[in-house]
Amino acid sequence: MSANHPIDSDEIDLLELFGIVWRGRWIIASTSLLVALATFIFLSLAPPNYLLTLRVKPLESQAIGEYAKLNNIPDLSTPIYQGGEIIGFEEVISSEKLMNAVIENFRLATDLQQAIEESDSDFEEFEGSAEDKRLALADAADQFSIKTVANEFSDKEAIAYEISTETKQADLTQKVFRRYVKLASQNIRLRELAKIAGIKKSASAKLVYEKKNLEAEINNSKQTYFASVKGRIAILREHAQIARALNLADPSQNLTINTLALTDENMDRESETENLYRNGYRALEAEINLLQNRDKSMWKVFMSSYAQLDAKLRELNSNNYIKLLNDALAASPLTDVDQFKPADFELDNLLIEPKTNKPLIMIMATLLAAMLASLFVLIGHFIRARSISEI
Repeated sequence: MSANHPIDSDEIDLLELFGIVWRGRWIIASTSLLVALATFIFLSLAPPNYLLTLRVKPLESQAIGEYAKLNNIPDLSTPIYQGGEIIGFEEVISSEKLMNAVIENFRLATDLQQAIEESDSDFEEFEGSAEDKRLALADAADQFSIKTVANEFSDKEAIAYEISTETKQADLTQKVFRRYVKLASQNIRLRELAKIAGIKKSASAKLVYEKKNLEAEINNSKQTYFASVKGRIAILREHAQIARALNLADPSQNLTINTLALTDENMDRESETENLYRNGYRALEAEINLLQNRDKSMWKVFMSSYAQLDAKLRELNSNNYIKLLNDALAASPLTDVDQFKPADFELDNLLIEPKTNKPLIMIMATLLAAMLASLFVLIGHFIRARSISEI
């Protein structure tokens, strides 16, 4: 029986503890009830906390198809080669590029901060310095985050993105989302327009440069022709004088008159100028007269390089690259601020989830109050018991 005594003693101790708690049940119950009531009142008066999520998806192929003209202009985008041949061009406007622009815009947070400032009345009458306001806006923007919604078939391929934030003012946050989407779309559109304007300016400058170079080359060819004719006339006069001095009116016997046409390829050949006087002064003076009275526009005929240069110039003058670019731009959504969108923002399906679980909070608070009240009853009992034993 002595071996069972400790076990019986423990059982008596546990029963005693239970009895102590039972005797203090009204204290425990009333405390728990008060805490539950206070928690209920607090949760009823406190604004609920929500999680708002805006899903953003890359544009589908049908939407990108509206940029087909822009994406198929040669020299506007990087060519795609296959087997050494161009099979197409990289898209100037693509869903991936626009989606990256949206992500970059969000992370920059400039438009988000502006949306918060314009939507939240607290910032209209902000009390503090400009630096304090800037920091407050930056802190407000930091409450928004973006995450990737991965493709279930590929971890590396995103099918959408989610911009989320926790807030107690769901209506205000919805307003911020809508304003941000509008600002971001406007600025991304302006960025794309600026990029295309830069390409257009560069193409125009290149065209003007090439035309000026060709015109200068043609003019140089013209001046070269007239300088050559002038030099030819001077040589002919010298040899005509020699022929007259020799009283050689006609070609000497057994000499063949050189009547080759004057061109830029043969007028400077020395073999034709060494013994010109042998042709006789009549032929030489006739040639001089012919050259002096030749129609000045005939230089184009006698300069073989002119035909090639003129063909290049006509090709540049008929270049319709800028027109193609303007037409393609006009046919794209970039020209309409209301039509352009860099991504599919699901504003009409904005997800709003309550973050405050009121029933769970009340249960946890009540249980915690009951535990603390039970501990208080036990401590009070042992303090009284010790005081009695000391007496």
